[in-house]
Amino acid sequence: MKQRILIYTLLCLALFSCAKKATTKNNPCENIACTALFAMISVTVEDSKGQPVLFDSSYTLRASTGEKIHNANQGISPNSYTILDDGYQSRLVNSKDSFYFIGYKTGKQVMNEPYVLSADCCHISKEYGKEKVALP
Repeated sequence: MKQRILIYTLLCLALFSCAKKATTKNNPCENIACTALFAMISVTVEDSKGQPVLFDSSYTLRASTGEKIHNANQGISPNSYTILDDGYQSRLVNSKDSFYFIGYKTGKQVMNEPYVLSADCCHISKEYGKEKVALP
């Protein structure tokens, strides 16, 4: 009798130890190691003569939600504008979406440039869109 209990106990332990571990479908990025790099997608804007265009205001519009994203930081030059950076990565993780970079000068919209941006578990990236735009 003791041998049967011991055998059943060992069989049960063996079966439970072979069971698949639960995967975390809610967090597919749980075991991903990311670099310390802070990614930014930016655009340089010039006029038809190659002179820098300085907007009075600008923002990025997420097409699917209508969300306006105001980026306080500019890029590396005065006419370089951040479209999206890793601060937005968690809202786009493992997906892609259409965005528009909108620029205003003297109260008029002078730029509406399309972009397709994506994010993985770590960083954002550009799928489609210009790095440099020349306005008329």
